Amino acid sequence: MQIILLLIVILLVLLILAVKKDSISNLNKLYIILILLVIVGSIVVYQFNFSKQEKQNRTIMNTYKQGKIISCNGMEINNKTYRLETGTRSFVAKKDNKELKGIIHDIGDCAIKE
Repeated sequence: MQIILLLIVILLVLLILAVKKDSISNLNKLYIILILLVIVGSIVVYQFNFSKQEKQNRTIMNTYKQGKIISCNGMEINNKTYRLETGTRSFVAKKDNKELKGIIHDIGDCAIKE
């Protein structure tokens, strides 16, 4: 994904630089290139943060599946009292557990308990 994006940006920069001087001034070319660089930089930062969050979520899900305890908003989550909803990436209290009925924890609010 990042390689394709880089190739597209290089192609756009080359096209902008190849345009005749009469149609676009050098200052406008510079502005266009700077805007493209800002957009690409934003996309790279977003992708990096998204990948980091996904890795953390996978680690939490694997820890849960191994039967270990996870902490979500100060509550202890395990596979005996909660089930993992992979579609919504959340932990939902099991039906047989009456005191926790209706409690849902987003996986983003959880951490592995040491």
